[in-house]
Amino acid sequence: MAEHGARTRVLLIGGDARTLRSLRLFLDALGVFDAVAVATGGAGLNALTRQPWAAVILVDDLHDLRPEEIMASAHQAGMRAAILALTVTGDRSRAQALYAGGAAEVVALGAVPTPEIARALGRAIERQALVNRVELLEAKLQQRRAHDEATGLYPRWRFDEDWRLEQARTRRRRGQLSMLTVALEIVPDIAVLPERDRLLLLRQAGRIVKSNLRDGDIACHDGGGRFRILLPDSDLAAAADLAARLSINLRSALASSPIPGTAVVLLGEAFEDVPSAVLTR
Repeated sequence: MAEHGARTRVLLIGGDARTLRSLRLFLDALGVFDAVAVATGGAGLNALTRQPWAAVILVDDLHDLRPEEIMASAHQAGMRAAILALTVTGDRSRAQALYAGGAAEVVALGAVPTPEIARALGRAIERQALVNRVELLEAKLQQRRAHDEATGLYPRWRFDEDWRLEQARTRRRRGQLSMLTVALEIVPDIAVLPERDRLLLLRQAGRIVKSNLRDGDIACHDGGGRFRILLPDSDLAAAADLAARLSINLRSALASSPIPGTAVVLLGEAFEDVPSAVLTR
């Protein structure tokens, strides 16, 4: 659960100060947890969403917020900590409600903390670590897809691989290699647009970029409406010509779109040691 010498940070949220103190002392005595106790749901939710925690223990005795409200708000804010809920009444319906609200484990809390609480906390933390690992692997697989789903262009990883190959080939043949970078500057920012509007905009931009490429040119979408275009066997004059056409076509498309914005096309670094310069704005 934790590296040797490090304690796993756990947040305790409950309404009874004596219960929280008992839980904190119990966890501290185990030697693997660093427990912090908060006596109100509001303060607990604030701490939960502002600091990193491996786990949170929610005691079902709060007066200001129900545990289900805390879990819902924390998850909405992107909280990834494992959740252990402790019931104080032994009511089966409350346990079911806590599971439905997002608790990984639900344990009855008696007069004093028991080893079952520590075991349940350990299971919840390990389970969440596994979930996080699976999601990370899925995200990496998604990043390695053959094409960018929004634009139909190369994804970043595939572009970078071809870019390295083209640099080596160009140096070997003493040829020419140019790079363009394209940025869509949208108001509001493209990241906060509704998904439907964002996808329509990116697909349109992807089609315009693709339609202006020569055979052998390579383009990718880096995300957020930012593109790179690699131009093998292309000098600055050819790159400037493409930059001008792209700028005109993209700005024309944006001018006819209900989403206000413009496009900036720049000369990028075809080789790492070449400084970038502005071609057109």
